[in-house]
Amino acid sequence: ANLAEEKAHQAEEKAHQAEKKVHQAEEKAKLAADAALEIEQRAADAVLRAEQQAAEAVLRAEQETAEAVLRAEQEAVNARKEATMAREVLQVAAKTLSELGQSPEAIATKLNLSEDLVIELLGE
Repeated sequence: ANLAEEKAHQAEEKAHQAEKKVHQAEEKAKLAADAALEIEQRAADAVLRAEQQAAEAVLRAEQETAEAVLRAEQEAVNARKEATMAREVLQVAAKTLSELGQSPEAIATKLNLSEDLVIELLGE
């Protein structure tokens, strides 16, 4: 009877140890699950940050492009104004020389222009 009692006690002790190991395994599994959730959250946060940075970069690029287009358009307007003013100066010079009796060929030579352009300027 004593032997049976001893074996029952040992079996009870082993069962208790097994329960303890199961509990420890459950704790480890819970910690692993918590760690996995934290990693998943960090990854999701990193993806959101990357998407936001990409969107900001696109907006900056679009803004820089728009600003460059505006600058180019303004430069084109300024260049057209300068070209118009230069043409007006050449026209005044050509007409003045013509009034002084210069031929279109002589005017073209003096102003370093083509004779066709001189004739065009005199006709305006």
